Amino acid sequence: MTAQTNLKSVAVDSNQRARPKTKVTITTDDGLCLYHKDWGAGAPILFVHAWSMNSDFWEYQMVPLATQGFRCIAYDRRGNGRSDDSGDGYDLDTLADDLATVIEQLDLRDATLVGHSLGANEIVRYLGRHGSARVKRAVLVAGGTPPLMKRDDNPDGVDPAYFAATRAALMKDRAKWLDDNSAPFFVADTSPGILQWTRTMMMQSSLRAMVAMNRAFVECDLRPDLQKNRRPGDDHSRHRRRIDPDRVCPPYAKIPA
Repeated sequence: MTAQTNLKSVAVDSNQRARPKTKVTITTDDGLCLYHKDWGAGAPILFVHAWSMNSDFWEYQMVPLATQGFRCIAYDRRGNGRSDDSGDGYDLDTLADDLATVIEQLDLRDATLVGHSLGANEIVRYLGRHGSARVKRAVLVAGGTPPLMKRDDNPDGVDPAYFAATRAALMKDRAKWLDDNSAPFFVADTSPGILQWTRTMMMQSSLRAMVAMNRAFVECDLRPDLQKNRRPGDDHSRHRRRIDPDRVCPPYAKIPA
């Protein structure tokens, strides 16, 4: 996914561009401080990062979009990057409520929400719990809808034993797990620097958060949330595509046409 977009920015005069923003400390309902970046002025785009990453994950999208007349915001999820970590609150409901806190405390309206991986799931759960009054559109990249895990009503899902083994490997030696499992997530010409930068972001998340959020990601069922947000005339089948694992890549790499 590159920074090219069909979004139309809201015109912002030079005085508004030059006016410094008032510093906002985002504080969750249980008192945690969430680190965030807030660049540019114009129509707001809020980026929600992938599992075990942080807001730096989006900088290759945020920089060009902020210069094109958009207000670009990204935050570190609790237990990730520079945000506080209380050791709990890693369930999807709490994470969605944290997203609501970010939107409300920054007073975002008509926002475009962009989420990757776990971030996409948080957006769907946010819409299910808090509605879409402040949201203009949502962009879900590689989210877990329908559920990833196999169950009676999702027979095509992945065996739960696979995810349990992943969490066990993380608990034993997550650095080794990252080294052993990173290759499929990058295109062949990804630079060593990007590989190391991504690994560093993942190691900056707390191990407790990493393991708990893996469980929250793979075990959640967002079908009821999706039903809440269906609109008359929606045809989601038109937008379904088969996921090809050979073309999975991080958001800063160019996806081939």
